[in-house]
Amino acid sequence: MNNIKAIIFDFDDTLALSSEEVVRAIEHTAQICDLPCPEREAIIEMFGRPLRLIVETFWPFANPEEFVEVYNGVYQIHNVRLIEKAKEVLEQLSLASFELHILTSRRRESLIKHLEQFAIKGLFKSLIAYEDVEYHKPDPRAFSVFFEKYKPNEVVYVGDSVYDMHAAKQAGIFFIGVCTGIVTREGFELKKADVILDSVAQLGSSFFIN
Repeated sequence: MNNIKAIIFDFDDTLALSSEEVVRAIEHTAQICDLPCPEREAIIEMFGRPLRLIVETFWPFANPEEFVEVYNGVYQIHNVRLIEKAKEVLEQLSLASFELHILTSRRRESLIKHLEQFAIKGLFKSLIAYEDVEYHKPDPRAFSVFFEKYKPNEVVYVGDSVYDMHAAKQAGIFFIGVCTGIVTREGFELKKADVILDSVAQLGSSFFIN
């Protein structure tokens, strides 16, 4: 791992615990828009995909832009909290001269609000959100923007979902699975993640920085 120059992070349930608020906001939005609400487990299984795709999957007859607008109005930013010790780890990695990035299916405006909420925005060299790429995870082409600067073996992707892992591994990128989302350690082992950690809290002390 001595050749690693950059560490790319997913955001939701990798750096911040957002799943409960996302589920609540989707369910509330469906109610407001008079749409049938899918089972909670079905919503959770879609985590890691763009909200627009979730809408098109559950309600192909609905107006996705209207749904997203209502969702943005009911989503409560204060219900999302940073993973314990995530800020300290990001600061350590930045001080150790790793370049930090975010690649997420979340929309840019929402992402920036959260990063400012947690006072960590300045730690990242780039923020790649839903609007910034043509292809989205699990499509490996989501990482193409990074290959303008790095070789695949110079970057690591840290994520909590199988979509994160499939995209990274198909792009030739080392993948670190964190068990703060819906995928368990056993699930990542079954899918053959390169490294599995309980959370990003372990990155600074036990993986990149000795």
